[in-house]
Amino acid sequence: MPQRKGLNKHQKAAHRPGEKKVSRAEVADLLELSTSDNAEDRLTAASLLCPCHVAAGCPRSGMPCIA
Repeated sequence: MPQRKGLNKHQKAAHRPGEKKVSRAEVADLLELSTSDNAEDRLTAASLLCPCHVAAGCPRSGMPCIA
């Protein structure tokens, strides 16, 4: 079976100029924000904690941090 080359639309979006990457220092703050009572805060945290935005692995597991 031939391998497919290239990126899917989500991977392409993550590499566009201006796309925000989350540093290891910001992950703890976003995890706290993900448990907020405010739905807007939770939505922001969820969108920034997806694996394509997290620049480094989770300090505990080395895997991408997700909420």
